[in-house]
Amino acid sequence: MQHRNILQSIWLIALFIVIILTGCSERHIEFYVGSQRNVSPKDRSAEYMFADIHAALEQGLRIRQENKKAFITIHVQPGDYHLSSPLVIPSTLSNLRIKGAGASFVTLKGSLPLKPVWAQYDERICVAAVTDSVAFEQLVVNGELQTLARYPNYDAKGQHWDGYAPDAIAKERIASWKHPVGAVVHAMHNSGWGDFHYVVTGVDQNGEATLSGGHQNNRQSGLHKNYRMVENVFEELDSPGEWFLDTDKHLLYYWPKPGINVDEAFFEGVSLKNLITIQGTADEPVRNVTIEGIRFEHTTRTFMESYEPLLRSDWCIYRGGAIYIEGTENCSVESCELTDLGGNAVFVSGYNRNINLSGNHIHEIGASGICFVGDPSAVRSPLFEYHQFVPHSEMDTISGPANDLYPSGCVAVNNLIHRTGRIEKQSAGVEISMAMNIRIFNNSIYEVPRAGINVGDGCWGGHVIEGNDVFNTVLETSDHGAFNSWGRDRFWHPDRPVMDS
Repeated sequence: MQHRNILQSIWLIALFIVIILTGCSERHIEFYVGSQRNVSPKDRSAEYMFADIHAALEQGLRIRQENKKAFITIHVQPGDYHLSSPLVIPSTLSNLRIKGAGASFVTLKGSLPLKPVWAQYDERICVAAVTDSVAFEQLVVNGELQTLARYPNYDAKGQHWDGYAPDAIAKERIASWKHPVGAVVHAMHNSGWGDFHYVVTGVDQNGEATLSGGHQNNRQSGLHKNYRMVENVFEELDSPGEWFLDTDKHLLYYWPKPGINVDEAFFEGVSLKNLITIQGTADEPVRNVTIEGIRFEHTTRTFMESYEPLLRSDWCIYRGGAIYIEGTENCSVESCELTDLGGNAVFVSGYNRNINLSGNHIHEIGASGICFVGDPSAVRSPLFEYHQFVPHSEMDTISGPANDLYPSGCVAVNNLIHRTGRIEKQSAGVEISMAMNIRIFNNSIYEVPRAGINVGDGCWGGHVIEGNDVFNTVLETSDHGAFNSWGRDRFWHPDRPVMDS
């Protein structure tokens, strides 16, 4: 009898453990997204089939209210998906995979289709009315980015900005423009250390342009006297492929390239600067999110956004990208393509641990390819302007970061990165700043205006950079190299003899 009671007790305990484990097991849920709902598997219930990814994420949030541990996979079927707003993944959507059918088949776009009705403006230029609610910063025709009306004209072999001219904003040229306000000026640093960007706000009594901007470089110098380009001027619309949007009259002007029938062509306007944001906090991070097999395309240029200096160097940066990652752990971007983007491609910002960026193709990028950038609050005695210094008696001499707001243990591996810095020359294929233990290996990086890989400071170190093929760098600036590393940290003094003392 005693033996039977022991066996019965063991059986009850085992049953209780099974019940507990069953109740605690993670549920796997699969969603299917298709541009047409009937592409989803027919044996799935309607609640798991969606026309767009936004709807799938919303359903995921609802499921999370009941099952916080469920692992959700969103299968994205072949097609082009035009985003009206960025996809946002908060910490409540941890344990998530967004898996495309392949970067050659699935495209997420920051552009929206346009349906212009064209009329002939002159023998070469067409014009169409656009609604006042339509705002776009770049024009795409049949999948190809077109050229905003500019001087000098686009020249693929023209080096800086594919063509530069010393007289880009000369008084004589400005005098030929009916409405100079809104023109965009690009110029190199006077010593070639990066670039500046401005918007024309008016013309002074001497016929010179008044400019707003120039905040994109941490060492001011004035505009380079030769390396200049101006765009967004109607009178400079003088070659095939150029366009201009009159935002006051809501008129779009376009000179078609040979072979393009404007009545049959597919037009898109680029309006988003960010396509997907994975964002949590150090206290409540987003965990275990993977983005895989998707092409990310078309974001606006961000050179007039707010910039911040990356400690004491030439560098300033816009903290943003087509894929923006902040406050995360164990997240990945794998086997994706990122192209025709106006700003940074991937930006890993602030607190991030064990981020994996692998097997991606990153090209035709306005600014940098991949950025690992911490928060300045994590730096002890941070300095930002080149000539600043902290007296030793006032310096925080404790080693290591002041808080956790920096990337650590992150990896960029087997990525193909080329033709970055198409607009912003103070950029890199891979940028590391205020970070720890970053590993960059087995990447190919080439055709960039400045450094292929740039370490912006000596903060905390532990980086491993190995096995990379980096070439055709420093194509548009006066220094840097395939690899560049700054070292102007808290013990550095701008006067070398003083520092030596």
